[in-house]
Amino acid sequence: MREKNKPIHVFIVDNSSGKNPAIADYLSQSDQFQIAGIETGMKSASFTHLGVLPEPFVVVMLMSDSPHCDILWIKKMKKTYADLRIIVLSEYNYVLFFHTLMEAGVNNILNMDTKPEQVAQVIECTLDGHFFLPYSFYHMLNHISSVFTEVEIQTLELIALDYTNAQMAKELNVTIRTVESRLTKIYDKLEVSSRRGAVKKIMQMK
Repeated sequence: MREKNKPIHVFIVDNSSGKNPAIADYLSQSDQFQIAGIETGMKSASFTHLGVLPEPFVVVMLMSDSPHCDILWIKKMKKTYADLRIIVLSEYNYVLFFHTLMEAGVNNILNMDTKPEQVAQVIECTLDGHFFLPYSFYHMLNHISSVFTEVEIQTLELIALDYTNAQMAKELNVTIRTVESRLTKIYDKLEVSSRRGAVKKIMQMK
């Protein structure tokens, strides 16, 4: 159990081009939190210079429109700091990436427009071992499930993670022709003609 009187060290990674700057402002003005660093852009975002991380320590990541890169960064940091607590905020439909984010080591997921005081509460909940999802997650899940089959959703997730057709076939244990057939059906449903168009449209679904 963490000591309640110790300030919570928060490292903010903002890959969102400043979509919710109020979070850093709010936390920096609170005696309860101490900003350990603020980085923008995946290449520069690192706190390894801190050496042994102060406790309690939490990373708050404002995700970009390239979840594949964000997830790779998360995996890299978790490999260095196995007990690292990470909270991500996304303005996009993150249902497709939910399992991947959990497997990467994310502790909580929030909408990008979450109010700063709510983010502060989630930071505390995360340190106390709690997990929850916004109601909107279930709404998005129901929406996607009503449009796509389970295998199409699996395929969409792999598209969003930048898998090639060959990699998808291996991951799903099917032939490349089957993958191509599924992609055609997905494109038809989304009324797009490319992977990039499919990912963009699915991420913007509400």
